[in-house]
Amino acid sequence: MDHSVRKLTPYRVISIALLIILALMMLFPLYWIVTGSVKDARTINSRTPVLFPTNPTLDNYAKLFSRPAWTWMFNTVFICGVAMLLTCLCGAMGGYALAKEPEHVTVGEILRLTEGSLAPVACLEQNPVECRRMAECRTLPMWRKLNTMINDYFDGITLADLVNTSQPGNDYVI
Repeated sequence: MDHSVRKLTPYRVISIALLIILALMMLFPLYWIVTGSVKDARTINSRTPVLFPTNPTLDNYAKLFSRPAWTWMFNTVFICGVAMLLTCLCGAMGGYALAKEPEHVTVGEILRLTEGSLAPVACLEQNPVECRRMAECRTLPMWRKLNTMINDYFDGITLADLVNTSQPGNDYVI
């Protein structure tokens, strides 16, 4: 067996130091929670944070278990459960909606779903803010035409077009 010691290079020392710093940064929130649980109310609510509790106390735990802690726990678990259920339900519906053939999904649909309106000005969005000057706006026809061009352009490109590598120049990958 080879029991040789690895040579300490500056790169290795810096890497180890950075890993230690990152580990401490990741552990700090846990430390803050634990120390916060043994601080009194005055220390917790002070203007300057106290890293090391000077008078640790277990009164917070006594208060926790003297009150209906199980009700709080149930509420937390219930809210998390409902949130998870809604996330799964919406995710499944979203997946079902996206389970189309690439030829039937346009870039315009994707952009409108992810970015909202593609309108170049606010007065052309689906629920526009009422503009007092809209009736006499000289540039409105120009913006309408640009809006139509943008929507027609992106609605004319499908996902199948984007993945078609047979056309020259379509071999670029980000």
